[in-house]
Amino acid sequence: VDYIRLFNELVKVIKPATADSCLANSLTDDMQELGLDSLDFILLFLYLSDIYGIDDETTRSMPTGTIQELFQFIQQRKTTEPTSVEAAVDTIK
Repeated sequence: VDYIRLFNELVKVIKPATADSCLANSLTDDMQELGLDSLDFILLFLYLSDIYGIDDETTRSMPTGTIQELFQFIQQRKTTEPTSVEAAVDTIK
């Protein structure tokens, strides 16, 4: 799965009106610097926990730094893997 593309698709769901200003270009992009606020992080983490089968307790520990740090955290704790970005986004709709 292309993590940047998945992140950007989730941002479009979370922030439909202002998503274009929050899209990532690199795994090293800092999510806070992209303009995500605390509510955005809550929604992002809830969606990612559903997509990757991560329990609620673990979800509370997801990092808010770079996209790479977030997906490394997920890779170490996931119980499932989406087959594509489209399949992942379908999980949350």
